[in-house]
Amino acid sequence: MKNFILLITFYLGISCTAQYPLKTDYTEIPNNSYLKDLNNELPSFVGIYKANYQNYIITLNINLENHKLIYGLLNNYYNDLINIDYKIETTNGLIVYNTQDQYISQTQLRHTIRSMWVEDSGTKLLLYYGGTNCGVGWGEIKLTKFN
Repeated sequence: MKNFILLITFYLGISCTAQYPLKTDYTEIPNNSYLKDLNNELPSFVGIYKANYQNYIITLNINLENHKLIYGLLNNYYNDLINIDYKIETTNGLIVYNTQDQYISQTQLRHTIRSMWVEDSGTKLLLYYGGTNCGVGWGEIKLTKFN
């Protein structure tokens, strides 16, 4: 019986992960921690958005992923986050760029835009863009919600 109780205690001890707010610095948390959307701010950004810009149609497909495992340089952690897939096409229907398909071609990789955290009382979403091939154009994006 002692072995059974010890086993349950050991299992519960290693399966629990600490939860931290989204804006916590991931380099400051223990391995396998969870950056959780404690204020439930991310779902309000989810949806499909279209814009016309200089004869191009841009479609953003914004999705929520909860408890996503992130492999970091210093540690691995779980994160609630927003992923954005996008498509850019001409007004004539010619697709210029598309990350909405898993495999675009053998030479063109799928690129990621993912959220880091929400700012200004839930009106701005700070995102990281991994860039195109070889990371060209990587950086941060701020998405502002007007209504």
